Amino acid sequence: MNNNGASATGSYYIHTFGCQMNVHDSEYLAGILETLGYQAAACEEEADIIFLNTCSVREKADQKLFTKLGRVRLMKRANPNLIVGVSGCIAQREGERLFDRAPHTDIVLGTRAISRLPVLLEELRQKRDSGGGGVSFLELTDDLPGSAVFVRGSKAVAYVTIMEGCDNFCSYCIVPLVRGREISRPAESILEEVRQLAEKGYVEVQLLGQNVNSYRDENAGFDFAALLDEVARVGGISRLRFITSHPKDFDESIAAVMARHDNICSAIHLPPQSGSDRILKAMSRKYTRKEYLNKVEVLKDYLKNVSISGDFICGFPGESEEDFKLSLDLAGEVGFSQLFTFIYSPRPGTKAESLDDDVSRGVKVDRLQHLQELQLRIQRKKHERLVGTIEPVLIEGESARGGGQLCGRTEGNLVVNLTAPRELIGKIVSVEIGEAGGYSLGGRIAGSP
Repeated sequence: MNNNGASATGSYYIHTFGCQMNVHDSEYLAGILETLGYQAAACEEEADIIFLNTCSVREKADQKLFTKLGRVRLMKRANPNLIVGVSGCIAQREGERLFDRAPHTDIVLGTRAISRLPVLLEELRQKRDSGGGGVSFLELTDDLPGSAVFVRGSKAVAYVTIMEGCDNFCSYCIVPLVRGREISRPAESILEEVRQLAEKGYVEVQLLGQNVNSYRDENAGFDFAALLDEVARVGGISRLRFITSHPKDFDESIAAVMARHDNICSAIHLPPQSGSDRILKAMSRKYTRKEYLNKVEVLKDYLKNVSISGDFICGFPGESEEDFKLSLDLAGEVGFSQLFTFIYSPRPGTKAESLDDDVSRGVKVDRLQHLQELQLRIQRKKHERLVGTIEPVLIEGESARGGGQLCGRTEGNLVVNLTAPRELIGKIVSVEIGEAGGYSLGGRIAGSP
């Protein structure tokens, strides 16, 4: 139903760029559209509404958006009634400038404005009737989705937003500018959503936030460790994960809760970004190399087989060869299960934008390759040690390998490809690991021929 109570008809298609938070935002967008009466289109060419839900963390995200908008413009020429919407971080950052850069855009929806979509669609209808242009809502409200209607992309894994925004203002990061300052959902609202997911049969829940460790519900007296402890006690959820953790706010209480509950996965994303104290200070990360390694030691003390993933930026302004060597050394010392590595690119509005980007593109690429090669060797060794073991794997869907294979994830968040019946999708099964690749594992159902 729209805000006037009239049912809409038509179909929608959503392109999602970026992280789990953006994926969950797209699930929220889809839920609102279906509540209004729209149905998912099989392909974008059949859609009456196309939304591009954007990321702004890396430079290529901008390039991908405007390339896609160029293609959508051709669709709109063929179908002038097509509604084109841009949401997410680039929408928040660019605002109504998007109407100038891509005049065929109809709706610009900020990061905390998804709930306003029904009103914007009605405003757009009225404007079109009078020959007007596009509509937008960019205010960073305090609204967070509670137990909203989501069209979830998985029948087994569900995302749950616990907080939004960031107060850290790392010098390279645009998140506080496009996602706003930190706000947390009430703990009881989160717990009620998790209970509902358990009743619906979801196997895994992932708690989401730009910095989950800074979660606070002052009224209930909950910090993140307390919330995690309570969510883990909700019956029926076999696996619980959370992302992302800022090292500055990670402490022993979180590790203790992780160790206390068997259904909290022994895996954490704890991005260091650099191994050099000098660069960490320039990045405004608010911890030192030693402090980061101490937190890793705490994790490994509480969780003997913990999988730690992370992020590194290569070529931050002023990064010397010695600084980069310290990053390589840190990666080797921690032994990450997975790394997401990036070449530094200045983001508009950040403190680092004013710094001299003095590391050449060639040097950045070379450093990135060296770090990736090191990480690949680390991963391969870790994977080889799993050959012959039996791992509980949550089967999530079809494998990217094709050939009828399925894929799933271990508790440590490692991808496993295997041949198995499709009816196992959404179930945790015992898998004998028989193959160790650099980026994934191969296996078979334990006991099968």
